[in-house]
Amino acid sequence: MEGVDLVMWRENGQGVVRSTRGELRFGPGGEFEDARGARWSLEGEDAVLDLEISGKGVRSGDYPHALGRLWSALECPRAGDVLVSADPGHEFADWGGHDHVGGGSHGSLHRCDSLGVLLMSGIGPERADERERWSIEDVTPMILDHFGLPA
Repeated sequence: MEGVDLVMWRENGQGVVRSTRGELRFGPGGEFEDARGARWSLEGEDAVLDLEISGKGVRSGDYPHALGRLWSALECPRAGDVLVSADPGHEFADWGGHDHVGGGSHGSLHRCDSLGVLLMSGIGPERADERERWSIEDVTPMILDHFGLPA
């Protein structure tokens, strides 16, 4: 369907991602390690998520932290049984009928709608090589740690 990049669902304890590039099945606990240190099993077409596999490492240039983000969405009790990611340049309106045509798409896993700028001063990882692992989910723990507050 025009405007749809990926379709995802759970089946037999695995995540399934399908696109015009094929089908990929994945789940936690396998032999491949992502940039955040999570391990994944993979079966199918790597091209579905633009996966780059080097040894036992797995990354995606077009879909940042794809496996972790997808698994989290598929595990969410308030998500539907089938999830859809928009093609770059297309938009899914939210429940209120609003959209962000031209930037910040609703429902896209692609890097053009997933990456943003975060400016911080005085907090965050000390080593530059840790930057690849930064995610929005790291912000609250970094701030709490900076101020010595419990998580």
